[in-house]
This record gives sequence, C-alpha cells and structure tokens, in this order.
Amino acid sequence: MSFIGDGKRYKDILHTTENTNISERTISNIFKNADLEGTDYISNKNNNKIKIPNNILYIQIDGAFEPMWENKKRVENKIFLATMHVGVDEEKSTKTRIKMKKKKGVFQMMNKNDKSNIYNFIDKIFKSMDTYDINEDTKILILSDGEKQIKKIYKAIKAKYKNNTVSYSLDRFHLVKRFKDLFSYRNRNKIHRLKYKLSKKSLYNYDKN
Repeated sequence: MSFIGDGKRYKDILHTTENTNISERTISNIFKNADLEGTDYISNKNNNKIKIPNNILYIQIDGAFEPMWENKKRVENKIFLATMHVGVDEEKSTKTRIKMKKKKGVFQMMNKNDKSNIYNFIDKIFKSMDTYDINEDTKILILSDGEKQIKKIYKAIKAKYKNNTVSYSLDRFHLVKRFKDLFSYRNRNKIHRLKYKLSKKSLYNYDKN
C-alpha cells in the first residue's frame, strides 16, 4: 500500500521483489480488496479515541525477510507489521474466517543491518496505540513469535505504559507450531496420533479460556 501511496506503478512494485510468483493482476487485486476502512494502514490520525469494551488491547507483531532490488542491487530487507485490535468481531466473523474489531495497523521496512529503524517502528506503534482509549485498567497483550527484535518492542511498550499490565505471549500460529514440534512422532502409529489429538484439544480449550 505504501508503494501505491508513493505513486509507483504495479510494474514498479513487481520489480522490487525477487523470487515472488505474483503478477500485476495480483497486485491490482490486493489494492482493490484492501480493507482501508476496517484496517487503518495509511494514517494514524483519529480525533475520536477508540473504545476498548473488554479493556484489553491486543497487538500482534510479526516480521519477515524479503529480498528486493534497490538501485540494481539485491538487498535483504525486513518487513515488520503490527496489527492492533480490541478482540474478535462476533457479528462479522464466520466459522471459516475470524475478523477482529476496531483493527489498525502499521508497518516498517528496514535493512537487516540497520537496527535504528526499529525505533521508527516503535514510534509508529505508539502513535497508533494513542488512537485507542487506554486507561490505567487497560491490559495490553502483545502476541508474536518470540523474536529478539519484537521483545525489544515489548520492553519499549512496557516502559511507556508502566501503569498498565503489559504481557507478552506467543500468538496462536507460533504456539501451535511449537506444540506440533513437541509431538514430532504424532504420525508414527494410532496411539501417538490419539495422544496428539487429546493434547491438541486440551491446548485449544485452554487457548479459548
């Protein structure tokens, strides 16, 4: 979305990425289907504070390396994305797709050797958080994969919101992945498969609570 905002054509965007099996039509569809009303990725300005019904603000953070081309040179950039919301939107969610309520997002692209950009990303997160009606009773839950850089973000949020309860946990995707790693033998025989299914059921029930 930021490429479009900078006036780049679909073909320009396509040439910035390497080893990606996408077409100009794919980029066009992403832009057309972007939920700009449901998720504010463009601006953090909001005159009205967003209410937090259950007094829990969820912040999901993830990052991934992406090889790109800059000035005809291949560079390793890392893209960080933070999405915050106030919980599941029960009215808009379906059995196959869960939608989050009052969702906002910010992202930061940085060179893997430039650590200073992480502070720009933290600043963007703070500005986005400021659009929510956070009081001293508000709990802030950060969900991620446990990466070192993201733990630095967690510490920064905890320092800024020192009067709040700020917690850090693996998100559901990475929690399930690590859980599966613990049961690497799950497909060996029926007994192992049964143990895995029972343990997974207990994990999901705990996660719901």
